[in-house]
Amino acid sequence: MQKDRALESVKAFLPNDNEIETIIQVCDLYPIESSWRKWTDHLGSYIQIHNNKKISSFAHSPYDKSERIVTDLYFKSPPQAIARMSKWAFISFGKDSDNVLNICFVWFLGDDNRLRLLSYSNGLWQRNYPPLISGINTLRPIIRNFDVDSYRRADILRIQGPLAANMTKSWATVWPPCDELKQKMVSFSQELGSEICNQVITS
Repeated sequence: MQKDRALESVKAFLPNDNEIETIIQVCDLYPIESSWRKWTDHLGSYIQIHNNKKISSFAHSPYDKSERIVTDLYFKSPPQAIARMSKWAFISFGKDSDNVLNICFVWFLGDDNRLRLLSYSNGLWQRNYPPLISGINTLRPIIRNFDVDSYRRADILRIQGPLAANMTKSWATVWPPCDELKQKMVSFSQELGSEICNQVITS
């Protein structure tokens, strides 16, 4: 099924859910199994729209890896490169699910209107992920903050699934961030006893 037709079916079935349309667009999802009810990203995470209008997200697509197509040329780019081509960010600090490691997740919205997810642990960049892997319930509050003019606190308490984590403080901000927000992030990272945000600020 073509993406445009599938998206029209989603909008007709969920007329009051504008967030799902935005998630499909910024995560660059495409329909699978000739159905507008199942959408996957370029690395296998997917969502399913149920008859009761609930939406579930999963970490792995029913497709084999050989059938997955990497559509983002910048998927493996370092933070500095992704930051340079971005206009907005959602930065979230916390602890891993074992409450041991200081972690940070950054969702960047690029100039091309694609969302990208970077992870840091104890101050070091770890890797990039397709944003859908963080789960649809995590993405919803993130995209609600796309309209920020400067920055705002926008906390996520917990991320479930493969990136399970307990988040402490989060900010949505235009990119690059203003000096005031940079100082807030520096102060907070000092409270954590970590330089976890330095790489984020200097990306």
